[in-house]
Amino acid sequence: MKVGLITLSCAYNYGAVLQAYATERFLNQHGYDAVLIDYVTERYQIDTKDYVYKTTVRWKKNALTRFVWKYTWHKNDVKCRDFFRNFVEEHIPKTKVYYSNEELKEDLPDCDAFISGSDQIWNTDFSWDKQPDYPFFLDFVPDDRKKIAYSSSFGEVHMSTEVKQKVRKLLERYDAIAVRENSGKNLVEDMGLSAKVVLDPTMLCDRTVWDELAASRLLKQDYVLLFQINPNKELLHFAEEFARSQKMNLVILSANPAHKKFLGRKAIYLPKVEEWLSYFKYASYVLTDSFHACVFSVQFERQFAPVVDQRNTKRISSVLELLDVKKRIVEVNDLHALPGVLKSTIHYDDVKQKLKGLQKDSGEWLLNKLETD
Repeated sequence: MKVGLITLSCAYNYGAVLQAYATERFLNQHGYDAVLIDYVTERYQIDTKDYVYKTTVRWKKNALTRFVWKYTWHKNDVKCRDFFRNFVEEHIPKTKVYYSNEELKEDLPDCDAFISGSDQIWNTDFSWDKQPDYPFFLDFVPDDRKKIAYSSSFGEVHMSTEVKQKVRKLLERYDAIAVRENSGKNLVEDMGLSAKVVLDPTMLCDRTVWDELAASRLLKQDYVLLFQINPNKELLHFAEEFARSQKMNLVILSANPAHKKFLGRKAIYLPKVEEWLSYFKYASYVLTDSFHACVFSVQFERQFAPVVDQRNTKRISSVLELLDVKKRIVEVNDLHALPGVLKSTIHYDDVKQKLKGLQKDSGEWLLNKLETD
């Protein structure tokens, strides 16, 4: 069976490309011919003429501000896009590029079944008009083809009644729905439909997949690792103090070179995906506000502390609750708790047992839905 996967693989972050990689690997390991549907959503069509007008008030004012934008922010976006694009090109079989729902309908990928997910593909805040991004709801797929959602996420769920009605009609066409967070399950059930909570694909895959992909150890000495999606100077300060207290170096990773003004020049910007994984694999401690950084901290059995605010609370707490390590979460306005959390040891024998059971449950659900007529 040929399976088409559509997900947020065009995003400029490590989690986005690694969850696409993981889904493709899992399906291929179980005998399916998986291909990534290479859809670039409008939010990431950065070379279009009207992109600057849609994305920012600050830079679209006049010719001068647009010129400055082109050689600063836009230049940085192109660099990030090309960096993560190279990983996808090298590691994930894919279709031609599609830029709209209409293009997908006109030239439907030749697949027997279609899967949407994982990541925040159903987060309507990601669309300029706050409306559903129809390809991510498999709107282009004919009624006679199987449609499955696996580990799809609504993000932090801000949806009007009107949009919720549209989403319900789109989800009604699915043969099966699995989401990444309890909040997503509740939202789908509020629409009168059923959904199952499953693992993100990066946890569905066995650790051996990540051991194979990760680069060998890059630093001989022990170190504390900091990875932030949304830079916070206070968290940076706490990380520096904690590393100093442990007599370790602090390694700072960033997926965005534009963060230099927050993180400084000593941070490592856009390390290769394989290197990014390696830094997590060999870290003594990890501090992060990233969902997927938490995932790989667990996969590599690291001592870590997630820092949350209203932007990431639900997606991080949901998976850590499943693994019974939710107590490690620290609120961004309560950073003084970080040292105590980091020094409290995670007993990974228990976590691994829970993860193994969840992997079996999630994997069997997906394979069963693909095999069922």
